Amino acid sequence: MEGLVLSDVKLEALKKICNKEALEFLETLENKKKKRKQKKVRKRNKQWEPNDWLKNKAEEFRLQLKGNANKAELRFKKILEELDIDYEFQKVIFYPKSFYIVDFYLPKYNRVIEIDGEDHKKKKTKDKDRTHKLKTQGIRSVHRFLNNETNNFNYIETRLKNILKY
Repeated sequence: MEGLVLSDVKLEALKKICNKEALEFLETLENKKKKRKQKKVRKRNKQWEPNDWLKNKAEEFRLQLKGNANKAELRFKKILEELDIDYEFQKVIFYPKSFYIVDFYLPKYNRVIEIDGEDHKKKKTKDKDRTHKLKTQGIRSVHRFLNNETNNFNYIETRLKNILKY
């Protein structure tokens, strides 16, 4: 009985043949189903919001990273400026109960660019997990460049054009 969905026409027809108690029972079932459906939609649309403590910690850490940017990040920053690409440097992206600070966020394209050192060759699994979590927060894609690749302007320019066109 619980899976029963009644249209207004069927309800009107049932009113003629059912007694009042049976009709009230069917309407109660219908109302319960509507409420469950509304609750699911509200749950799905509810976004997680970080608390003030987490926001403060993230900002503190972001400023620390920003002040210690490496040469490759600074070179990449210059390249983005030369190519006139809007970016946010050391952007904080929150996800439930934590956050990531990405090297570059391109808001117009909703993409993240990470500049990775040699140590990231050993951190493939961790990077995949990070990429997955960023995508669950609405980031369209995450692209990685190695530190030494930032020395080659033409390479970066070509790769960025390919990244940004799709």
